[in-house]
Amino acid sequence: IEKHYSGSLIYSKFFEDFLYSVGDMNENQYAEINPNPVDTSSNKGKILFLNNKNSKPKKITSEINNEARNDLLAFGLRNPWQIYEYNNYLIVPDIGRVYIEELNLVDLNLFKDSYEPYLFGWPYFEGNLENEIPFDGVELWDSSEISAREYIINQSLEPVLYYDHDSPDVFRAAIIFGGVIQNKNNPYYESLVFADYNSREIFLYKMNENILTIANLPNEIINEIEAITSISIIQNTDEYVSLLLATNDSLFEVSLLDD
Repeated sequence: IEKHYSGSLIYSKFFEDFLYSVGDMNENQYAEINPNPVDTSSNKGKILFLNNKNSKPKKITSEINNEARNDLLAFGLRNPWQIYEYNNYLIVPDIGRVYIEELNLVDLNLFKDSYEPYLFGWPYFEGNLENEIPFDGVELWDSSEISAREYIINQSLEPVLYYDHDSPDVFRAAIIFGGVIQNKNNPYYESLVFADYNSREIFLYKMNENILTIANLPNEIINEIEAITSISIIQNTDEYVSLLLATNDSLFEVSLLDD
């Protein structure tokens, strides 16, 4: 049975510690929604430090005796495949449930200002869409003036980029992040590169200019793969974007945007 384990592990130069992401552990889009991702005593739907214990989250838990974790960097996530750190920013893709895929970008310096973890809002938000949650399930024990629901809705960060599953031409689902182009001679320098598992499209997002480019794979490769499970950048190309794409049983090297 497919579960949202996520399971990404990276080394953070900024924090000098390992970061690992954990999905909400639900089985699929039809599983019952629960508040674990916004419960700061749970490890589900989180990005956590391996060693650092200096996080100061609000106490949002189902029981007053449950203690908030001190190893949280981010919470309120559904299934964040392949988190990535670049130039003191953390890039967090999150796979949507029914409607929307999202890409989040946060400044890590802000964490060191307050040591309060980033809140991405699932399951109260899917991308920019506010869900009608049929429960609360958790309380904000640090305050009697505002409910947990109000706090989560008010404090959740908006994704830097999101897209719908449905489109006129293709059905999209499951964002797969690949990295950042770091070659200064490349015209797509500092573009965020990601793919869609289902549609097999490649996206390049120039974060400094807010420009999104969709690059379709060659037909001979599209015909060979049913889905993209992993993507990584070959960084030494100047004039085009070179990628390694993995499927369930194959690996492809692809060059895109080659004039």
